[in-house]
Amino acid sequence: MMPARSMEGAVTRVSELSAERLAAYAGEFFPLTDQHRTVARLLYHALVLEPRQPVALRGLADLMDHDGLEYLAALVLEYALAPAADLPEDERRHTEDLRFELMWAWGFARHESGAADLAAEEFRDRTKFSVEEDRYRQFIARSVEVMGPPESAFRAIHTLTAAMGGLLAHEHGGDALLEEVLHPERFRRTPEYDAWLASDVAALDAVARETGA
Repeated sequence: MMPARSMEGAVTRVSELSAERLAAYAGEFFPLTDQHRTVARLLYHALVLEPRQPVALRGLADLMDHDGLEYLAALVLEYALAPAADLPEDERRHTEDLRFELMWAWGFARHESGAADLAAEEFRDRTKFSVEEDRYRQFIARSVEVMGPPESAFRAIHTLTAAMGGLLAHEHGGDALLEEVLHPERFRRTPEYDAWLASDVAALDAVARETGA
């Protein structure tokens, strides 16, 4: 964990953190079920700073991977793996690995054992999997029909993430419905966003210490 203060004792604010460090914090907080609001904030701001930050995009896909919302996670990964992202080879590999694991979790790939639970090392040999690539592509095509192409879908999902974290709010109030996040221009920055950016990262470190993250 990065120390919250410099050697001179100066306070480090959230606003001073790089996209990479914000994404790393999100990864540390993600396993904590009561910290998803903080995770959403960290990932959103990381992707404000670097819209193609690979660790943050993988975190965002994981955050969106819930029953009924798998298509959002899939579109985040398609955005992350688009040629325009120009990921370094190791980051592309990690992202493709996550996509494959999620494809298995969503039923688009099947291990020869038929097991419902697999250890991480079992994903290394993909020759032991049968993959329904056509069905997955159809799933992506249907997702695009709902959310638009990956670039547009990312903007909508990014907006949804900010709303989850209380950093953006709809101009007319109320919850951020999926239909509304397709119009990011209808959302406004909240005072809470600025207050959070001005906060000392020692608060993040304290929660992590208390929970053992």
